Amino acid sequence: YDAERLVPHLTITLEGIFGTAVDVSASLIVLFTIYGAILQASGLSLVFGMLLGDFVGGGAVVLAAESLLKSAYSRDKEAAADDLAVKTMLALNADARALGSFLARISGKSGQGSIFLDHPATADRVARINAMAPPQKGGARLLDAAEWAALKRICSGYP
Repeated sequence: YDAERLVPHLTITLEGIFGTAVDVSASLIVLFTIYGAILQASGLSLVFGMLLGDFVGGGAVVLAAESLLKSAYSRDKEAAADDLAVKTMLALNADARALGSFLARISGKSGQGSIFLDHPATADRVARINAMAPPQKGGARLLDAAEWAALKRICSGYP
């Protein structure tokens, strides 16, 4: 063996002088990264933080901030979906305010918003929809009688 083949083999490969250290370090880093991601995704990081000495609340602050950021993102997406629905209903010459009425009807008493919920409050959604959609009498029917009967039959098993 010459030096050009021997030196890289002894330093870079797993059989070399740094091989064991690199192998163990890389394996543990990967395992702890995966383990940490699982804990964070499941919310257990807060529990382990309290058990293992994070009494300052850093874990709780991180978890709360992450929840708020995700809910704000989801609320923006929900508003964009409502906008698209209103525009689609208007393009079909249908009563777009019916979407707001439908949301108010299905929300019941749970229409209140919270900073930890990923949907905007129903009242806010209805107000936004009504602001976008002009009042309209009637409108085009989106379903004929047979389609409406089929939809009612599909939904009959739900309260």
